[in-house]
Amino acid sequence: MEFFINEALKGKNATEIKEKLKVIEEVFPYIERLPSRIEQEHYIKIVSERTGVQEESLAREMRKRGSGGPKKFEVRLPEKGILSGTQTAEKKIIQLLLKYPELKGRVVESETLGDFKSETLRLFGENLLKMPAGSDPLNYFESEEERGLYSRLIVEMHEVVEHGRELEDCIRSLKAFRLKKEKERLRKEMEEAVKKGDEGLLMELRERHNKLY
Repeated sequence: MEFFINEALKGKNATEIKEKLKVIEEVFPYIERLPSRIEQEHYIKIVSERTGVQEESLAREMRKRGSGGPKKFEVRLPEKGILSGTQTAEKKIIQLLLKYPELKGRVVESETLGDFKSETLRLFGENLLKMPAGSDPLNYFESEEERGLYSRLIVEMHEVVEHGRELEDCIRSLKAFRLKKEKERLRKEMEEAVKKGDEGLLMELRERHNKLY
């Protein structure tokens, strides 16, 4: 990866804005292909150091590029707290990330954001994971909605004694809920297969259902 960064910098004056933009345009496609967010942050930091562009600005630009443009962020949560259904665990995970950034690696590894039922919290969490270490969330988040949600989550945050264990409890809770829903869906599909007399499909569905246990 550093080879591509060095190649992009060759023959360019990284003190000029136009040249900086050229370097960023050449390097970003390679950084975006990296599978790990930790690797992406590492190389964004290097590009920042080599070009003089702030990490937060580079991370924001990458977020825009990743979606083909900035995503419209809308807060769709109850006004009096995020407490319905699985949102309790989802909210806690985001709050833990805000207070303990060192948990980011475990959240990425577990892929728990994929189990989020709340699109608002999932999108906020994805953007939070892309935030460079040491950044101020109020400067990093672009929209008033995101900054407002950040402030709200901070205000509603309770003291945590063992943040690592609390995160694992939340991850398990969301996984259990997802498995429960998946089992219910497969049972319904098996009932339909029985009605249709489709033995092949029924066997396939039973196998998938049994693997969930």
